[in-house]
Amino acid sequence: MQNAIHRRKTELLVKHLLFFCGHAGSGKTTLAKRQFAPLVKATGNAFCLLDKDTLYGAYSAVAIGALTDDPHDRDSPLFIQHLRDPEYRSLIDTAAENLALGVSNGMDAPTR
Repeated sequence: MQNAIHRRKTELLVKHLLFFCGHAGSGKTTLAKRQFAPLVKATGNAFCLLDKDTLYGAYSAVAIGALTDDPHDRDSPLFIQHLRDPEYRSLIDTAAENLALGVSNGMDAPTR
């Protein structure tokens, strides 16, 4: 009985970090949202969806639009050199903070 209690306490401390990766428009967000209920049921943990476009899309669109006159130009050397990596770093940092607080995460971000 003592081992079962210890095992359950340990399971409650285990948090998850899941990555939903793929090209833009490939269905990452749709898949992530569909998987949250089964993940909660399977793990007993709530999950926070960290979608890069939701978190940083509006900011980056304004910034890149101001610099290139095209708010959707995520392939420009300017975006790649100055904005892309900080977006991903911030996404990872947010996930790490959530994990430290005991919150599981599902991360949704385009990959190449």
